This record gives sequence, C-alpha cells and structure tokens, in this order.
Amino acid sequence: MPILVELTEEKIKEAICKNFVDQCDILPKEQISAYQQDGMRWFSSSIPNPLFNRVVSTNCSEEDLPLVVNDITNYYQEKNLPFMWMTWSAVDKPHNLKKYLEENGFGSIGTMPGMALKLEELSGETTNIPGLEVEKVKTEDEFSSFNEGIERGL
Repeated sequence: MPILVELTEEKIKEAICKNFVDQCDILPKEQISAYQQDGMRWFSSSIPNPLFNRVVSTNCSEEDLPLVVNDITNYYQEKNLPFMWMTWSAVDKPHNLKKYLEENGFGSIGTMPGMALKLEELSGETTNIPGLEVEKVKTEDEFSSFNEGIERGL
C-alpha cells in the first residue's frame, strides 16, 4: 500500500477503508480463506461467527448488485455460515449498497468507529514505556516491516 501523502478528509477515509480491506491479505491462510473477484473482497472460515465470515469490500455496478448479493449470500448459505456484509459509505460501489442490503433483509448492527490523528498534533501526557519508540513510516520498506510485524501478530 502506498504511503498517504494527500491528507484530505476524502483521501483519509479511502485509506482507512483500503487499509482495513487489505488486511485480508495477512489473515492466517490455514484458518481463513480470502477471496478477491471483480473488485469484491470477502473471506470465510469454519468458525460459525460473522466476524470470521464477511464481505469487506463491494465494487460492482448497481445493475449487477442483485446478482452479486445473491451469489455471495448463497456461498455462505451453502456452507451454513452466518456472515456480515460491511459497508463503507466513502468507497462502496454502488453507493446505494447499504440501502439495497437493508431492503433485502440485512440489518444494521452498528457503526465501526474510526479515528485518526496526525502524530505532529499529538499532545499531552503519554505513558512512558521503556524501550518503546514511535517512528513515522517514510518509505515502502519501512511499511513492509510494519506489515510483517502485524502479520506475525495475527
């Protein structure tokens, strides 16, 4: 993932969504199957909990939406797995995805909070953890090292 340099509200929202969606790439392959097809991303596992079986990115035409929703719903039903369909108002295509899902039996379970703060604006007292250093990621190599740590942690 490229380092975000354009810090507009729109670009930050897109980056937060993309970062979350791209985490599919680092899920443990032995336990979770991740899929990417035609701009759609979803994953499934044998764990019967929607947190481990969900659509994380939707990118299709409004015209194709009924077929896409039907196909993915059938996929999870055939495996007898409960699932969730995440919606991202900033990046969903089509933009009426949330409304379409609600009109077709899906219910909202809440909103996932997302917050960001520029490190330069961080102020106030912080906990001093011996040996902990916070460094700004400036290169693709540094970001790859960060991702490797996240992957091992999962």
